[in-house]
Amino acid sequence: MATKKTGARKVQATAKKEVIRHARIELPGDVYTAVKEVARSNGLGVAAYIRTAILQGVRRDRAESEGGGK
Repeated sequence: MATKKTGARKVQATAKKEVIRHARIELPGDVYTAVKEVARSNGLGVAAYIRTAILQGVRRDRAESEGGGK
């Protein structure tokens, strides 16, 4: 990786990459199978379907909390 020397320290000369954080979830076999079936029927993989569902939930929860909730 390219570095640029600035004084006594070396720093990266390239733009910083976005940090991706991983979140592990554990699902019982029957729940995983159900998620897999629904994901496939929507043309998605399991990870993509779970990611989409979580992001939709976060957006909904934020909108409810900003709008006063139900």
